[in-house]
Amino acid sequence: PATQVAQSPLGLGQPPGPQRPRLHSGVAEEDGRRLRFDVPLPAAHRPLAPPTGRPMSRATDFALRATVGLVATAAAATVLWVWNRVGRPDRAAHVMLMGDLSPCSMCATGGAAEADTEADPPSYKRRPRYKGTHPVRFEHRYKELAGDEEMKAHVEAKGNTAAGTHRPIAVDEILEVLDPRPGQTYVDCTLGWGGHAEQVLQQVMPAGQLIGIDTDSAELAKTEARLQGLGYPPEALHFVHTNYAAVAAVVLDLVPEGVDLLLADLGVSSMQLDDPKRGLTFKLDGPLDMRLDQSRGKPASEWLDRWDAATLAELLRTNADEPRAQRVATVVCAEHQKKPLRRTKELAEAVRKALPNMKKAEVRATTRRVFQAIRIAVNDEFAKLDALLQALPWVLRPGGRAAILTFHSGEDRRVKLAFRDGLRAGVYSEISDVIRPSFEEQRANPRASCAKLRWAQRAPEDA
Repeated sequence: PATQVAQSPLGLGQPPGPQRPRLHSGVAEEDGRRLRFDVPLPAAHRPLAPPTGRPMSRATDFALRATVGLVATAAAATVLWVWNRVGRPDRAAHVMLMGDLSPCSMCATGGAAEADTEADPPSYKRRPRYKGTHPVRFEHRYKELAGDEEMKAHVEAKGNTAAGTHRPIAVDEILEVLDPRPGQTYVDCTLGWGGHAEQVLQQVMPAGQLIGIDTDSAELAKTEARLQGLGYPPEALHFVHTNYAAVAAVVLDLVPEGVDLLLADLGVSSMQLDDPKRGLTFKLDGPLDMRLDQSRGKPASEWLDRWDAATLAELLRTNADEPRAQRVATVVCAEHQKKPLRRTKELAEAVRKALPNMKKAEVRATTRRVFQAIRIAVNDEFAKLDALLQALPWVLRPGGRAAILTFHSGEDRRVKLAFRDGLRAGVYSEISDVIRPSFEEQRANPRASCAKLRWAQRAPEDA
């Protein structure tokens, strides 16, 4: 006969008295006879039973075991969260807890560990937390911002620019056209990260000079400290916080006889583009500022309060050659009337609403041109470029050379016409056609793909 099975291995809800373990029944054959046998069921496979003593189904048993496991996991996670929030204990207690130091070994050290616990624990700063396996936001790239060379090389190998740095464009081409020599004076009208200036300094030293001009006071201070740390004489380095429109006044004050070499890299630096606080990119959300010098002028959000659809459309056509200027300007101004646009993502979303049936690539290209046009208007870049081109011949010494690196057609047109008019008037003895970065550089650094370089040489005095 089948053996009676106990309803619970723990005896919960059963009458008093000895209980038999639960048995597993089976059938075997021996000499043609079928024999029944009973084997005790292992404890790990016995289903749990509720206090009522009634048998439990497999589904209920699985659910109960899963609940117990989830509760244990949640408890462990809570303990870890409290540990991280409250902070670490002192060093000795922390080491003992991790098993690296026992109480006996503490005594054997002659009380050194005990004295260590009396001192204030070192401050502990957690790295920025972010979703996923790789940081996306600018402030989360703590290794790049800290200057980790290995991480910087890893980022640049993928064709990107490390956060907080800038990759100078067309360095070899600029060195070739400027042809710097020892003892010459070099003006960098847009110093930025100082990549071009660092390369030219190696050629003009010793006895050479650098005049670095930049409109961004925060980045100028960082570059000044970096270049001064290279060991050049302090009297050979001059740094001025102003815009390149004032280059004539700067050169007249420092080098009245003029300079030998001049470079103007009109592109926005990567430090400014990648920082969402500057409001120059629509890839990351940030305040709609767009000022290159945040100590002066009004942000883009306040300029939108003044512009109507006709004014904005004209800016898009003039500053960015936008083919859909009227449609985009009408929708952007309408959205701004409903709710003032104060964030970069809000402006980008307004541009997307103006182009509902277009492909994503075309929408991104239009959004990029809209941001470019508004940035140029906010910083009055074309007027400042015209002032630079007008003063350029009188800043250079006879035989001096100037190179200008542009990044869109509006800038390149102005440089080309100014150089051509100067050549016709006899102010310049030689000008160049467009020079582009090499294909290898464009592939390694996509931001160099739209760069155009032009140069001109000041005519001798006896010409």
